Amino acid sequence: MTSDGIKFSVGDYVDYNKDAMPLTEFAVLAERLGFDGLSIGDHCAGSNPSNEPLTIMTWAAAVTERLIVSSSVFVLPLADPVRLAKQLANLDVLSNGRVAFGVGPGGENSKEFEAFGVPVSERRSRTDEFIEIMQGLWTEPLFSYDGRYLQCKDITFEPKPVQKPHLPIWIGGRLGGVETGPDGQRRFKSKTAATRRAARYGDGWMPYLMSPEMYKESVGMVKASAKEFGREDHPMEYLHNIFIVVKDSLDEALGGVAGGERYGESRSAEFAMKYDIIGSPQDCIKRMTEFIDAGVRHFILKLPTPAEERRHQMERLAKEVLPAFR
Repeated sequence: MTSDGIKFSVGDYVDYNKDAMPLTEFAVLAERLGFDGLSIGDHCAGSNPSNEPLTIMTWAAAVTERLIVSSSVFVLPLADPVRLAKQLANLDVLSNGRVAFGVGPGGENSKEFEAFGVPVSERRSRTDEFIEIMQGLWTEPLFSYDGRYLQCKDITFEPKPVQKPHLPIWIGGRLGGVETGPDGQRRFKSKTAATRRAARYGDGWMPYLMSPEMYKESVGMVKASAKEFGREDHPMEYLHNIFIVVKDSLDEALGGVAGGERYGESRSAEFAMKYDIIGSPQDCIKRMTEFIDAGVRHFILKLPTPAEERRHQMERLAKEVLPAFR
């Protein structure tokens, strides 16, 4: 195992009740405990309660000095890419280069697309085109584009991001999987679209719902496609977007993650054992080691525990799990 330079971000804090830790306190605590970043998911409608990521990223950047603030992941087809490019560039300037943009096409919840008036069938083409637009605005002195969704000529765009050539784009996705289509029926996702998008446009690969074996396979797919696109020498950060629960025992941890549904699959104990990091501190260290051996260099750790347990989970991770990799 090579654990040099492994990073750990913490994310998905969405509780707004009297027992919840204030978001500003959550960000400050993450920095104080030694986490490398704070990462926020994105859903606006037709889903469970969630935060708007740019709002939280801006708030978190203002009350911290070191944390990377990122999205995991932003549903790009539902955005205006020019406005979004401006917001992210401004935040990168204000935070002195601490922004990363985790992005994906979404589509698991067709009602969200319906609320925005965007056909689910356009999600992949919009995602790719919008990435190209944002990269062009961030890097070119005069930007022109003739696409399906935007046509423009000689557009100036300032300020540019602090990070060069632009703030990192982390591509989210998975190898296939199940989703709900516009007709309400379950259907299967592409097994290659996300890895090819990461290879073509990304500065990072950030999948989810993967076992270590699947993650290793995905890294190979990204690298093979990068060679095809002539980007085999482009620096790529390998991240993993994953749920974690640390308890005194595996049985106790399993009780905290089973139940419900995630992305079309029932959350059983078997599901958690396959995809999550759960158990005692030693169980979590062992599991993380398996993912590191598979290629992960930056964990985006999502905490599904109740609001009143969030602080204890963060403290326990910082004291009993993360030191094994530093």
